Amino acid sequence: MGYPRSRVVDSTQPGWYHCLSRCTRRLFLCGDQYEHRKQWIEDRITLLADVFAIEISGFSVMSNHVHIVAHTNPDQPRSWTAIEVAERWAQLYPNRIRRITREARTDAEAAALKAQFLQNRAQNSTWVSTWRLRLASLSWFHKLLKEPIARRANAEDGVTGHFWEGRFRCIPLLTEGAILACMVYVDLNPIRARIVQALKDVVHTSIVQRLNAMRTRDPARKRSSGASRTGRKRAINRRRLQVPLVPIESIFRMTTRQYVSMVATTAGVPIDRRDHDGILTSLGIDTALWGDAMAHSIRWFGTAIGRTRDLLGEATRRNVRRVVNPLKVFVE
Repeated sequence: MGYPRSRVVDSTQPGWYHCLSRCTRRLFLCGDQYEHRKQWIEDRITLLADVFAIEISGFSVMSNHVHIVAHTNPDQPRSWTAIEVAERWAQLYPNRIRRITREARTDAEAAALKAQFLQNRAQNSTWVSTWRLRLASLSWFHKLLKEPIARRANAEDGVTGHFWEGRFRCIPLLTEGAILACMVYVDLNPIRARIVQALKDVVHTSIVQRLNAMRTRDPARKRSSGASRTGRKRAINRRRLQVPLVPIESIFRMTTRQYVSMVATTAGVPIDRRDHDGILTSLGIDTALWGDAMAHSIRWFGTAIGRTRDLLGEATRRNVRRVVNPLKVFVE
C-alpha cells in the first residue's frame, strides 16, 4: 500500500522529487500515430513551470509515460502579491477568462473586463490563500498537466475514459548525488529504450535542450551547424524547446558541458574524453556501480533515493519503520 502524498511530499519545505506518470495500461498513447502528443505534454510542462513555484531540472516524454525531476519551493508564493496570484491562475484557466470577455466589442474592453475580474479575485483573501498553496503543490502541478492532455487526446480519438494509469508516482531525492543520478537516468530514457542511438537524435527530453544551449554558446559549432539544412532544423527545434530548466551550475559544481558529457559517456556514446569520476565521487557515488545502475529501470522504483543515513531521516519524518532505496550506488 502506498503512502498518502502528504507524507511523501513535505509541503512546508523545499525538496527534490522524481515524478512519473504512465498512460493507462501502459499503452503507447503518445507514440506511433500519436507522436504529436509528446509536444502537447512538453508545451504544457513549459506553461506550468512558468506559473507554479516548481522548478524543472529534467524531463522525458516517452510513448507511454512521462518523467519529471522537480524542485518545490513553497516559500516563493508568499512573495507574490494577491493580483499576481490571480494572474497566474488566469494562465491556467484561459477558458474562464474567454467566457468573461466574450461579449467585449474591443480589445480594450476585454482587457478591462479581465482586469476587473482578477481584481475581484485578488480581494478574496481565502481564495488567494488557497491558490498560494496550490501553486506550490506537486499534486496540483500534475493535475493541471494531466487533465488537459487527457481531455484533448480523448477528443481527438472520439472516446471517453481514463488516459492516465492513475496518480503520478513521486520519489524524494534526498542528496545531490540522488538528484544527479535521477537527472541522468531521465535524460537517458530514449537511448536506454533504444528509440535513438545518439544524443543528437533525442527529442522531448531535457538533455536535448541542454545540448542545444551548449551549442548556442559555442560560436564555431553554431556557424558550422547553421550552414547546413540539419543546422537549420536544429535551430527550429531550439525555438520549440522552451521548458525553463534549472541551470546545471545552480545545482551541482559542474558546467552544462560537463553534464552533457557525463550523460553521453554513461549512454556509451561519448562526445569527448572527459573523466567524470571526480564529480561522481564528490557527490558520494560509487563510480564502479554507476553505469550498471543507470542501465536498469527497476532500480528507480523505491520510496526514496539517497544514502542510508538520509533514508533513516526520511523514515523518521514520515513516521514509518523504513523507506526503500533500490538504487545501490552510494558510498556509505
